[in-house]
Amino acid sequence: MNISSELLLENGKYAGVILGLVLLLTLLGTGLFVRGASWLLRSKVLDTSPELVTAFRRKTWRFSLGLVTLFALLLGGGVVWASLRQLRFGELVQSRLTQLQAKDWLGIVLAAAKSLGIIVLAFLVARVVVTIMAALRARLERTEVLTGHRERLGALLEHLRLALLASLLFVALGVCAQLLGMSAGGLRALGWIAYVVLAIYLGRFLVGAAHLAIDVLFGLSELLSRLENPLRYLGQVKHLGPLTKRAADYFIYVAIATWTIEQITPGSWAGQTGRLALRLIGIFYLSRVLVEVCLLLISEFFLHRSELSKAEYQQRQTLVPVAAGILRYAVYFAAVLMMLREAGFDTTPLWAGAGAVGVAVGLGGQSLVGDLVAGFFILFENLFLIGDFIEVGEVKGNVEEIGVRVTKVRDESGVLHAIPNGEIRKVASHSKGYVNVVIDLPIPHGEDLHRVIEVLTRKTAEVRATHTEILGETEVALEDLREHSTLLRTVTMVKPGMSKQMSDVIRLALWDELVTAGVSAPHSRHLILSPAQVKSELPGRSSPAVTEQQHRSDIQKIKAHNLYLALDVDDNGHVEQADLDALALRLIEGQRRERDSAIHTELLTTLKGFWKDLVRSVDRNEDGRISREEFLQFCQSVSRDLSSPAGDSVRALSNVLFTVCDRNQTGTLSEAEFLQFARAYGLSDAVADAGFRLIDRDRNGSITKEEWLRFLHDVFVSQKLHDAAAVVFGPGCREHTKSDSP
Repeated sequence: MNISSELLLENGKYAGVILGLVLLLTLLGTGLFVRGASWLLRSKVLDTSPELVTAFRRKTWRFSLGLVTLFALLLGGGVVWASLRQLRFGELVQSRLTQLQAKDWLGIVLAAAKSLGIIVLAFLVARVVVTIMAALRARLERTEVLTGHRERLGALLEHLRLALLASLLFVALGVCAQLLGMSAGGLRALGWIAYVVLAIYLGRFLVGAAHLAIDVLFGLSELLSRLENPLRYLGQVKHLGPLTKRAADYFIYVAIATWTIEQITPGSWAGQTGRLALRLIGIFYLSRVLVEVCLLLISEFFLHRSELSKAEYQQRQTLVPVAAGILRYAVYFAAVLMMLREAGFDTTPLWAGAGAVGVAVGLGGQSLVGDLVAGFFILFENLFLIGDFIEVGEVKGNVEEIGVRVTKVRDESGVLHAIPNGEIRKVASHSKGYVNVVIDLPIPHGEDLHRVIEVLTRKTAEVRATHTEILGETEVALEDLREHSTLLRTVTMVKPGMSKQMSDVIRLALWDELVTAGVSAPHSRHLILSPAQVKSELPGRSSPAVTEQQHRSDIQKIKAHNLYLALDVDDNGHVEQADLDALALRLIEGQRRERDSAIHTELLTTLKGFWKDLVRSVDRNEDGRISREEFLQFCQSVSRDLSSPAGDSVRALSNVLFTVCDRNQTGTLSEAEFLQFARAYGLSDAVADAGFRLIDRDRNGSITKEEWLRFLHDVFVSQKLHDAAAVVFGPGCREHTKSDSP
C-alpha cells in the first residue's frame, strides 16, 4: 500500500498542532504541579529538606518531558498508520470536536477535578511510601546479619521504591484516563505500557533480593554449622551459590516475562513456552541440588564416623566416589528424561535405544568393557585404596582417585597419571602391612667401623622413640667394600605409606649424627706419578708405614698447592704483591666492609709484612715473584719451625684475617662470614660448609678465635688426612681448579 505524500504532509500538520498543544498543556500543568508540590513539601507537615525538593522537581520535569517524548513517538506512528489507511487527521479531529460539543462540559470539568484530586492523593501516598522505605532501610541497616551488605541493601530498596512508585503512577493514570473517558484502545495501550514498566522494575528488585538472600544464607553457614539440625550442612554446599544465583536470575526473568505476555496476550504460544521454560529450569536446578544432597548424605553416613578404623575409612573413601558417580549419572539421566517429557517428547523409545546403544558399545568398545571389569575387581578385592603409595609399571606415587574406568596416581614430581584399569597388570604396594626404609651410608676407610655402627645404632634408637611410625629396631650392617669407602646399610621397618617421609627423617638424623661424631664424607684420591717415579718404585713395594707417610706428605703438598692457587689471584703462575692487594680487596668487599678503612689498612700492612718474609725466605732469583715451587718450599719451612719470622708473619696474618671476617664484631665467626672468607679464596660452598662443621669443634654454630687459629695452624703443620685443614684446602676444594696434583 502506497502512502500519498500530500496526505502524509496534511496529517503531519495536524499532528504538529496537536503536539504543540500537548506540550503547552504539559508545561503549564507540570509547572503548576511542581509549584504546589514544592509548597506542600516545604510545609511544616512534611518538613522536607531543600535538597529533596530540588531533586523532586528535577525528576518531575524529567518524567513530564519523557511522557511528551513518548506521546510524540506514538503520534508519529499514528500519522504513518493513518496515512497508510487513507485517513485524514482533520476529519478525525473535527469528528472528535463534534463529539465533545455534544458532551456535558460540566461533567468534563468534574472529571478533570476528580483526576486532579487523584493525582494529589497519589502524590501524598507516594510521600508516605518514600517515608516508609527510608525507615525500613534504616531499620535493616542496623540488623547484624546485613551489616556487610549495606550498599546492596540500599540498591535493592531503591529498586523496590521505584517499583512501588511506578505502580502507583500507572494506577493513578489509569483511573484518570477512565474518568476522562479515554477510549478502550487507549486504556489497553496504557495497560501494556504499565505491565512492561512494572515487569522491568519488579524483575530488577526480585533478582537483587534473591542474590542478597542467597549471600546472607550462605554467609551464615559457619553459624548454622553449630546447630543440631539439617541447616548445619549448608556450608558444605556453599559452592552451589553461583549456580543458585544464575538459576534464580533465569527463573525470575522468565517468570516475569511470561506473566507480562499473559497479561498482554492471554493464551499465546509465548506464554506457554515461558511456562515450559520455567519447568525445565526448575528440573535442572533441583536435579543439581539433589545430587549435592545425596553426595552429602553419602559422605556423612559412610565417612564421618568416629568408630571407623583407618583401614575401614580408607576403603570407604575409595568406594564412596564410585557410588557418587553412579548416583550422579542416574539423577542426571532421570532429569533429562523428565525435561524431554515436559517438552512433549515420548521417552519410551529412548529406553529401547539405550539397550541397542549398550550392545553396540559392548561390541565396539571391548577395551572400555575390560577397563570397567578390571575396575570392579580392583575395588572389591582391595588391591589398593585411595592414599596408598603404589608402583604401576613405570609410575610410582600416591593413589588420588579410583574410578570404574581409570585410576589416577600422582607421582613425586606432582604429575597426575590417569591409568586405564585394564592396563594394570602388576601392582607393587608400599601401603600394605609394613615397608622397609633402606639407607646406604658410605664411610671413609680410615674410620673405626665399630664406633660408627654404635653411633648409628644409638641415633636410630633415639629417632624411633620420637616417631611412632617406626615399627622396629634399625638394622645396621656392612654391605660392601668399595674403592674409596666402606658402604654401611641401615634397614628400618616403618608403617605402610610412610617410607618417603621416614626416609627423609632418618637420613637427616644420621647425617647430623655423623657430622657431630666427626665422620667426614669419603672422597676419591688420585696419585699422579711421572714415568721416572714409576720406574724408581718398580723394584720393590713400600711398607704400610712408608705408604701412610707418603699420603701425609701428599696432603701437605696438596694444601700448599691449593693455598698457592688462592694467592695467585691474576692466575699468571706466580704470586706477586699485586695478588695480595687484590686478595685483600676481595676479602674486604666479601665481608661488606668499606675500602680504605682502618681494618683495610691493617690487612694491607699485615700482608706486606707476610710478603716481605715470603720474598726474603724463598725468592732466590730475586725477581719479585714467587713461583709454585718456591711457595711449597716456604710452607715446608713454616711447618718445620713456627718460631721463625715467617711463622710470626703467618700468626699475625691469622689474627688480622679473623678480625676482618668478624664483620659483626662478636668475637666469633658465623657460618655466613666463614663462607665469604672461603669464596674470597676460591673455595666451593660445599667444602666451606663441611669445613665450618669441622672447625666448630664445640658445635655451638660459630667459630671462636682459638678454633680459627688452630685451623690456620693445621693448614701449615697438620699432616692428618681428614681434619678441617685437609678438607678446606685438600683435593677438590676449589670451585674452578687448575690442577689438584702438586
